[in-house]
Amino acid sequence: MLGVWQLLATAVSSTPLPFDEPALSAQSPVVYGEPVGPRTSFVVTSKFCICLLSGLLGHRVRLVDRNTLHRITLTQVYVLVLYILSIGFVFASAIVHNGLGLNDNGSCQASMRICIAFYASSKVAMYLFLVERVHTMRASHLSRKHDVFWLLSTIAIVISLGAICLTGFISPVYWLSSVDGRCRIGLQRYAVIPLLTCDIVINLYLTLVFIYLLSPLVKDSEAFGAGFASRVAQGIGILSRTAKQKATFDLQRSNQVMARKFEKLLWKTLIGCVLVIVPTAGNLAALTILVGKELAFVCLTICTLDVTWAAVVFHWLTLAGSDEKESVSTT
Repeated sequence: MLGVWQLLATAVSSTPLPFDEPALSAQSPVVYGEPVGPRTSFVVTSKFCICLLSGLLGHRVRLVDRNTLHRITLTQVYVLVLYILSIGFVFASAIVHNGLGLNDNGSCQASMRICIAFYASSKVAMYLFLVERVHTMRASHLSRKHDVFWLLSTIAIVISLGAICLTGFISPVYWLSSVDGRCRIGLQRYAVIPLLTCDIVINLYLTLVFIYLLSPLVKDSEAFGAGFASRVAQGIGILSRTAKQKATFDLQRSNQVMARKFEKLLWKTLIGCVLVIVPTAGNLAALTILVGKELAFVCLTICTLDVTWAAVVFHWLTLAGSDEKESVSTT
């Protein structure tokens, strides 16, 4: 009998006692802010873009002759402003994303407004450069206040883009997710769709006007080959139903060197238009579809790459052809 009790006691004492673990099974609290991976990725992206833009700005400033600083053209000023605004956007985005961390509503809202302000300003500088280029080709002998095209185009760009971006600046879409704690930003469709439309229309319009001004030179010149860019310019001239010379300078049509330079200029204009429009249209289309559901990290990264890419394209357009263009189009 005693052995039975000892056996039972041993069995009871060797059986583990069950217990509940409410603390271990509880859901972990949400950590607000960007994870380490996206933060590291944006650090690398922003530093690379700032280094690239600073190099472009330094190269451009080095080309400016200090002795002729008072003769600097407005197109050159717009290019410098584009570089500075692009650097400012990347720098401000890096502070908000990597410094503040996007871990509260204030920094989340600031990221959206910084994106709108610098992005729109860089676009305005870009399109004012295109307007100034057309003015130089079309009526450089006129002061800008007497050039109707320059006045109307400048006013239209500033008012249209300014009003659209002001609307987005006043009522931006931003929120911190209670699921993953990450910031999401965007714009309402009534602001994004007009912005996308204006961006594409203005870019195409100013590019086509510039090519249209060159079309009589291409049409009447035997020195121009049958290149694609020349055929496009001739087609635009035919569609416009004009045979008058619109440019304000006289080109020696038998000059093969100058003909090749203008063929190259036409090519660069067409390619540059496409290179600027496609990424911007894709970025704004994504904002239109997502409507405030895009991660701030993704939006800031794409906008950073977009403004950097646009600055690189304009650097290529204005630098490679600066010799032939400035010699003909200096105001």
